[in-house]
Amino acid sequence: MLIFGKSVKGKRDYNQDRIFYDQKNACFFMAVADGVGGSSGGDIASGIITEVCGDIFNEFSENPSTSGLKESIGRIAEISTGRIRQKTEQNPEFSSMASTLTIVAGFGEYYAVGNIGDSRTYLVSPEGVRQLTDDHTYIREIENKYNPQIIESLREEMGHVITRSVSREESSIDLFPESDEHFSLNGGDILLLCSDGMIPEKAGDIEEVIGSVSRNSGGLEEAADSLIEWALAEGSSDNISIVMGKNEIPR
Repeated sequence: MLIFGKSVKGKRDYNQDRIFYDQKNACFFMAVADGVGGSSGGDIASGIITEVCGDIFNEFSENPSTSGLKESIGRIAEISTGRIRQKTEQNPEFSSMASTLTIVAGFGEYYAVGNIGDSRTYLVSPEGVRQLTDDHTYIREIENKYNPQIIESLREEMGHVITRSVSREESSIDLFPESDEHFSLNGGDILLLCSDGMIPEKAGDIEEVIGSVSRNSGGLEEAADSLIEWALAEGSSDNISIVMGKNEIPR
């Protein structure tokens, strides 16, 4: 597995995003955490999560199994919640800190995905580009419940309001695939994780852009740089983080 990650502050004064990726013993973890709460400690929350990712990766890679992929993701969310709660109890000024989390846990050609918030995981394959996660946002809930044609004024006003996050309060993390233990990677498949800063105004053509850049770039680093440049050119005003992994082992 080839993996590359990059996080930039973009047009913000500082970066609340944190990324994590590591691989060992045929295992790999990739994660993006987007801190919520600004000066109230969003960067601390995302930092806690990526630290926990490292702890659980070290444990999992010593005794890996496909049956433990989803379990590891669940433990990351649970332990992160506990550590964030402890931090807020010690520092009440950070009581509103929180973070998104999108994560891939893999062993060999098999992987599972976890998500909470509006960061995303995509699969780029010969069949196209597919978002593997669901956004936990106010707009998405309204689209699902009422009408997918949300008026633009509401989208502009509420587009970045998330309905779930990793915080001091317990909140469930989605696990994918929903009805199986894991997905399978084919040779050449690319997994792309990103914070919502890479999706300016939740651009509708993002899958086309991801597919074109991923396939036509000279490597993962070039692809990540090109996607960040595209997001900034399209008006992204947020931090931008990307982690990409390519399976180079043919099945």
